[in-house]
Amino acid sequence: MAELPEKTRVEGKTPSARRFTHINGVLLISTVLAISFCVIIGYQNRILVRRLSTLRTHLAGSVRALPGDIVPPFTALDLHGTFHSIRYSNHAPYRIIFFFAPNCEVCEQQASYWWPRIHQEICSRHIELIAVSLGDAIRTKKLMNRNHLDFDVLIMPDRPVRRAYRVTDIPVILVVSPKGRIEWAYYGLLDEQSYSELTRVVSSHVVPGIR
Repeated sequence: MAELPEKTRVEGKTPSARRFTHINGVLLISTVLAISFCVIIGYQNRILVRRLSTLRTHLAGSVRALPGDIVPPFTALDLHGTFHSIRYSNHAPYRIIFFFAPNCEVCEQQASYWWPRIHQEICSRHIELIAVSLGDAIRTKKLMNRNHLDFDVLIMPDRPVRRAYRVTDIPVILVVSPKGRIEWAYYGLLDEQSYSELTRVVSSHVVPGIR
């Protein structure tokens, strides 16, 4: 029987050898892709760290609102689709601003008892009550209807405003001066003691019309 030529015996590959070569190629490609992915993730992480560092610099200090903080004006839609501009000046009123969410049980308790009381006993033409919802208009309307509340509610315009007012927890109540200075801040459900404190803070500014 004639033997195969030497060249044919050396260069020829069995099916097993071809599969092995294919697997090595796949592994090589997978390794290159994995390294590239790690490099991309590392680069993105460095960008994220720099952005977080910048954000902390812009929001230096307490994560909660404190008396003395200055808050910016903002514009937001009410539940009827009308724009309201909340601006601060010498001619603006004092404002009691609520921040809440319609799916928050503590906010619901606050809305059902304390909001009407504040509206009736403290607010006047010199003291404006503003409620700002972090939820959508439909759920916010349901909360207002359930509690028979008939004053205007604004929908939180955007996250920068939320950060500027330090709405890190809800509910939040702020007393803001005509020039945009926070005079009093309270997080959580009001009680009689905190309500008395709120009344004293507002009356200490000798605002006409307070009862």
